[in-house]
Formats: sequence, structure tokens, C-alpha cells
Amino acid sequence: MLLNSQKIIIFLCALAFLFFGIGGIFVSAGTVDSVNKYAWSNQFGWINFAGLTITNSAVTGYAWNEIYGWINFIMVTNDGNGNLSGYAWGESMGWIDFNGVSINCDGKFVGAAIGSTAGTINFDCSNCNVSTDWKPSSGCGGGGGGGSHNECNAQKQCVSVGGVGTNQCQTNSDCDACDPHGDINKDGSINLVDFSILMFYWHDTPPANPCADINKDGTVDLQDFSIMLYWWTG
Repeated sequence: MLLNSQKIIIFLCALAFLFFGIGGIFVSAGTVDSVNKYAWSNQFGWINFAGLTITNSAVTGYAWNEIYGWINFIMVTNDGNGNLSGYAWGESMGWIDFNGVSINCDGKFVGAAIGSTAGTINFDCSNCNVSTDWKPSSGCGGGGGGGSHNECNAQKQCVSVGGVGTNQCQTNSDCDACDPHGDINKDGSINLVDFSILMFYWHDTPPANPCADINKDGTVDLQDFSIMLYWWTG
């Protein structure tokens, strides 16, 4: 039979576990800022992402659109470095692909999500800003300067640019290796991820990512899209 003093010790140990153990788990979780919470859909207008929770493995919760209601983040994962993948579901919007979205070292959502009904949900428009207090677990450098990533410039050179994003290249030779069929992200498939990249650089002359200009005529337009559509793998 436990003495009162033993019960007190066990109780205090349990409290310590709850406070430090479980509390330590939730340190890696974050929420979307109550002010910086909007992205733009070219079909439905503004979408409010304030109902999301971000962890090192997933994005959960709900986003809201005044016309079409809730979007449920039931299948969106996070690789711990801010690269999102998977799908959210809206009762009136259907499935929305978040493979083209990431969270940079400043906690800002960047890129675009794509849905057959929702269209393109852009996190990078001039008035768009969805920010969280969650930060990537690695890849942001030690100086707190927002990080950097590599891009191919118009001269087909691999250069380092400010801000966190997906590395398009490691050497200059990578910038010459654009797929002529539209596999812009070079993952072996031509699908919605490539389409979202194409839309991001739409009508750019020349695009910062030269692989978005599939036919190499200096601009991203319907001709590039028609090539991508012809070779579409899904």
C-alpha cells in the first residue's frame, strides 16, 4: 500500500511528464496568424486559412470561403522542411492538391494549390499572405536571414536567390536539362504539380524558371500548356 508521501511523489512525477513531455510535443506545432491568413482562388476569391494547425508531419484543420464554405485538411502532409503534399477536401470544391505549396523559413505559405473546381489557390499574389508561427525544422541556415535557394536564370545559369523555395538546380548543367514534354519539376510525371508551376510563371517573359517555357520561345503561354497537355501522365 502506498504511503501518502509516495503518492505525492508519483503525482508530482506525473505532472512533470504532462508538462514537459506532452508540452515538448506541442512545441513543434503552430497555427496561422490571425491577421495574415488569406490566399486567393481565381474561382472563389479569398480563402481564410486561420483554422489550420501545422506540425512537423501534417497540416490539419479547416480553411473557409464565404461562398463555398469549409475546406477540410484531411490528407495534407508536411515533410518537416515545409514541403506540403496531399489533398484537402471541400464539400462544394472537391479535392484540392497542395503538392505545389510550401512553408518558407519565415513561416509564410508560398506556391499554389490546384483543384478541378477550386481552380488555382495562389499564396503569392500581391495581397496574399498566409503566415504561421511554425518554422521548418532544417534548411533555413543559422543567420535568420530568410534562407536562400537555387534557381535557373534566363541565361541558364544556376544561381542562389534570397528567400526559401525549392531548389531547381545544383549546377549550370541542370538548367539545360528541361524536359521538352513539360515535366517541369523533373519527377518523372507530368501532372498537376507541373501545371501549377506553369500557372505560377504564366505570361512571364522570360520566366525565372526556364523549364516553364517548354517550347523555348521566351514566354509561358498556351503553346506551352498544349505541349504539357499532350504528354500528360496524371
